[in-house]
Amino acid sequence: MSSFLQVRPTGLGLHNVASASARPARPSQICRAAAPPNLEKPTATVKEEQVPGAFFVATNNFNVKPERAGDFETRWKTRDTHLKGVPGFIRFALLRGDAAGEYISMSTWNAREDFDNWRESPQFRMAHEGKPKDQEQQQQSKRESMGEMLQGPPQPKLYEAVTTTEASLL
Repeated sequence: MSSFLQVRPTGLGLHNVASASARPARPSQICRAAAPPNLEKPTATVKEEQVPGAFFVATNNFNVKPERAGDFETRWKTRDTHLKGVPGFIRFALLRGDAAGEYISMSTWNAREDFDNWRESPQFRMAHEGKPKDQEQQQQSKRESMGEMLQGPPQPKLYEAVTTTEASLL
């Protein structure tokens, strides 16, 4: 008789339960094991805290020629950011707005000092040379610059967190 290790939900979390049965759990039992059986989606609690200087956000607002939006997005998706391992870096996102051609690049940092150090680093210079990762994109890059996709220069804006509200999954 073989045994299978199954994970079964409890009211407060998951527990491993060794089963000595010869029959494995049904896929529906395994897939649903991550959440209590009475919930379709995880429950979130919201916590708001006053945390001065909790993080720092740097943005660039772009007004892209609407007919070039696809090229603009591809350029961002294929470029090497050189952000891996940079001290204080938390995340980067390129956001598309509701208005045609409206984009914001947003990087989040532990502190303004981390962002300032990044701006003075060799990684920053490499990232802003605009060289895409692969050869095909590099050839396209030589034919046109990012500026040709824009309706004016990007508008940088810098922000420090005043308060944060985060959801925590139970």
